[in-house]
Amino acid sequence: MNSPSSNSAPLPLARIALALLQAAALWGLHHSIEVGRWPATDPGWLLPAYLVSVLLPLTLLVLADHWRTQTLWVSAAALTLVCVLAGHNIALGVRINADGIDERYPAAFAGALLPVILAWLIALPWLRARLETGQWLPPYPELFRIVWRTCLSLAEAALFTLLFWALLALGAALLDTLGITLLKEWITDPRFAYPATTVAAALAIHLIGRTDRLIDGVLQQLLGLMQWLLPLAALIVIVFTFALLPRLPTLWVDGQRVMDSAWLLWLVAATVLLFNAAFSDGERPPVYGRWLAFALRAVPPLLVVVAATALFSITVRVLDLGLTVPRYWALVTAMFALLYSAGYAVAALRPGRWLAGMAPVNIALAVALVAVVLLSLTPPANPLQLAIRSQTALAQSQNTAAREGARAFLAFEGSEAERYRVWRSTLRIMPGAEIDPSLEARLREEFQRTPRLLAGPTKGPRPALLWLDMDSDGGRDALLVTGAKDYRLFTRSDAGWALQSGGWLREIPERGRQSTLAPREAFDTALQDGDFGTLPPVVQELRAGAHRYQLQPVLR
Repeated sequence: MNSPSSNSAPLPLARIALALLQAAALWGLHHSIEVGRWPATDPGWLLPAYLVSVLLPLTLLVLADHWRTQTLWVSAAALTLVCVLAGHNIALGVRINADGIDERYPAAFAGALLPVILAWLIALPWLRARLETGQWLPPYPELFRIVWRTCLSLAEAALFTLLFWALLALGAALLDTLGITLLKEWITDPRFAYPATTVAAALAIHLIGRTDRLIDGVLQQLLGLMQWLLPLAALIVIVFTFALLPRLPTLWVDGQRVMDSAWLLWLVAATVLLFNAAFSDGERPPVYGRWLAFALRAVPPLLVVVAATALFSITVRVLDLGLTVPRYWALVTAMFALLYSAGYAVAALRPGRWLAGMAPVNIALAVALVAVVLLSLTPPANPLQLAIRSQTALAQSQNTAAREGARAFLAFEGSEAERYRVWRSTLRIMPGAEIDPSLEARLREEFQRTPRLLAGPTKGPRPALLWLDMDSDGGRDALLVTGAKDYRLFTRSDAGWALQSGGWLREIPERGRQSTLAPREAFDTALQDGDFGTLPPVVQELRAGAHRYQLQPVLR
């Protein structure tokens, strides 16, 4: 067994040296971006370099008591390889133009990095448990304490670093009032900011590592508070699930979204976290008393309903709009939410010690989640490549549907025709005007092609058709706003009305000007009023001939 007592802990100077090396690497990458030199010009090297420069030193700092063990350095090499593969995969989606990296992509990069960071947060305490206990699968109580202790240590180190910078900013502001700008200049200089940040974090990790007993005390207090939030979360799950049940037939039959799946997943995640706080290390009985503990057993089966609804909703979006990188990870999240809910439901329904089956479920799904992230780094499961293939196939199918539009229109009768008639009766035309037969045929064809996106008459806001000049030809174009918060733009030509594009309306970015596009919810709420005067400024600008807006393909 490898324990802290069997390895001499490195001196704080060694940690500081590592922090300074990390700062030098980060500043070097920062400088390469400023001057436009390699590796900034090659995202396939830049992103892996950032991942290695951030995660590898943090891992060595947290596990510094075991620097002399072979397991740590083998794991460090494996982490470096994973960071290189992850960075390379993420870099595949980077577009380089004459002005540098496309400004639309940093947010997408951040979203792609989150799964890698999550996998690191899961693997790090597991590696620490292996180094401290000598077992890859230690007893659950010991694994539980190490996981929470590691996460709390990182959180406290981050808090210490933030307070450190808050004090520096306060000092700089005070001196600036006296006309002394030296400190202000220092803290805004990357050559000072990077080493100051990494050294502060390294010292925090070193100090926290010497007070594990205090960390355990904080952990017990935190869990003690969180476990009393579980009854409230359980009440929310019960009320929400029973309110959801009557709407499930509509969801399953028509494919309509009863609500945003993100909120469903947040509900599952919060409840799972609170169940873990109540279960703790599994060695002590719950604090709720016999009857409340028994009542809480009914919650995990209800979570299965919530998680399954979220998974179905996301699956519908993927089938209708194709796969994207965000939807890939949304599917993974929903699948694991369902697996956690199902596992906890089985544990809740088994007699015996309260939810004893949660322990193996947590271990198995933690390993599975890391495996899924690692699998996403391989070519067959690369989210970006899967998204490209999916969108390409979707575009081809849409082209095929357009070529067969006339033939499909003749076959459009029966129940589908009745659904269109009802949907058409709910369509608001703003400002009011008659729709000519050519546009009517296009609307009917679009409704037949994607009926799930054009929300039915019983759910969502009423659809609206806006007359706007979107192509600067002086004529009216038809902008269809569906109840599913997606747009369809139809433009008129000599050949009749044609579908130009579909998706969410976005503003074309211009340098030096902030976007004025209203949030989706505010826009859809305003549409329900049926009056152009209540719509957000973006629509007023569209009507006045502002042509800096375009329809962006749906990437939700």
